[in-house]
Amino acid sequence: TGFLCRVRDSGSLAEQLNRMIALGPEGRAAMGARGRQKVAAEFDEQQVVERYRETIHSLTGFTL
Repeated sequence: TGFLCRVRDSGSLAEQLNRMIALGPEGRAAMGARGRQKVAAEFDEQQVVERYRETIHSLTGFTL
């Protein structure tokens, strides 16, 4: 769903930008669509709320 580059490495960033450019419009559109699907699947509001509840419970013992 995307490209990673090394932290504080402008050469790595340039490499990944070149890869992005090389994909062309259709490839970039497909990457964007996959990214949207991932966000919808993994960051649904109810799922995020449930993860917060689980974390709070594991840290405090309280159930919300």
